Amino acid sequence: MLNASTGPTTSADVASSKNSLPHISPDEYSEIETHITSVLALLHTSELTRLRGMFHTRASGVALSQADVASADIIDSSLAEVLEVYSFLQSSRLQSKNPFLAQFLRHDFMGPLSTLLSYFRLLNECPDDPGLYPSVANLYSTVQDAEWFIGCFVKSMEFWVDPSLVAPSAVSLEPFIQHAIFYAVGRSGRMPIVHLPHDFSVQMHEGIFGVLLVNIFKNALGRGGAGEVDVDSEQIEGGRVRLTISDDGKGVADDIAPRIFELGVSGSGSTGIGLGAARERLAPSEATIECEPHGGLPSKANPGQRGAKFIIEMHQAGL
Repeated sequence: MLNASTGPTTSADVASSKNSLPHISPDEYSEIETHITSVLALLHTSELTRLRGMFHTRASGVALSQADVASADIIDSSLAEVLEVYSFLQSSRLQSKNPFLAQFLRHDFMGPLSTLLSYFRLLNECPDDPGLYPSVANLYSTVQDAEWFIGCFVKSMEFWVDPSLVAPSAVSLEPFIQHAIFYAVGRSGRMPIVHLPHDFSVQMHEGIFGVLLVNIFKNALGRGGAGEVDVDSEQIEGGRVRLTISDDGKGVADDIAPRIFELGVSGSGSTGIGLGAARERLAPSEATIECEPHGGLPSKANPGQRGAKFIIEMHQAGL
């Protein structure tokens, strides 16, 4: 494991390769991307989309027709495929071959994959229990958030294969922030007050940007106990945009703050993957990230102190 301790540590696995970050081979990436793409494709097959629409609208009334029940076999096969991928990504084969990759998957990927698995299981039960139709409808927005994050995760893996693969593109800031905060809220189960930024089109690698934002928001809502998150953006000199994320949580512990972007460093016994190597990951997009451990909003968790503030600067697109 990268970090099995309960206090602030630096993973031995990561520290031993300080000047050469952990690596995912092209073959490993290709295999995992193939599995993940196959799962995402299941969400958009025409037959599954039709059945899901029927469940959402309760078009069948009390029960499905025999034809619909028969066609629901597609859900059985889809569920089996998701289970197969889920089992593969948790296999000892991955752990023994590339411990970093296995830990990386557990940290950021198995959660949204579990959401998709739950969704397919629920769809599988619907033909026998029409009372589950509202649950299917309620879960679908969470599934969409999970699908967005899975797409970001797959793209973010490119950095660990070869940083030269990281190619920034134009990203519309406000909707992207909304995706990240909605996904983080779904994972934490807490709904903060959120102030969204002015919209800018920026040059960023979508996968890396999405994964980092989600981890910033998850940390604020989870470990930080934040109830309010302020996201601000402004145009600065040099054709760049400054994004500032402030929360009213506990802030970042002083002994961790100087090393918060080092891979394997965590003050909570976690993996240190979420924000680890953030600067290196943003560098190919010519973006920077800084943390002010107690520069955020007045803390509700620790009166008299302030929560955390993260500052990301990046190029504005189209300039």
